[in-house]
Amino acid sequence: MENTMRKMKRSRIKRITALFLAVTMLMMAVGTISAETPLVVVTITGHSGTFAYDGAAKTVSGYDVLIVDPLYTVNDFQFIGNANVSGTDAGAYPMQLTPENFVNINPNFPSVQFFI
Repeated sequence: MENTMRKMKRSRIKRITALFLAVTMLMMAVGTISAETPLVVVTITGHSGTFAYDGAAKTVSGYDVLIVDPLYTVNDFQFIGNANVSGTDAGAYPMQLTPENFVNINPNFPSVQFFI
């Protein structure tokens, strides 16, 4: 009976070894294994303001950021431009933010898209 148990153990070890070799050979044939990085979407909303007209210049500054991916933060991109708008006359003054004002600086996230 002891001989039979030894043969079963050897047979099991041979199958595990063969499976390991098959997986190793498959990995070598395929090459490196890589994970695809998902697209990170960053939504930028310029601040707005409503003021009573008094003839004096009014200014609105800044923007809000919405990022769905919790791993990507405001420290992962750079703003290049001016996030201010001023006006004296009554009317609407758009801030003129564009996606080109925002640049991804984190190489771990190669697919980042900015929406205004």
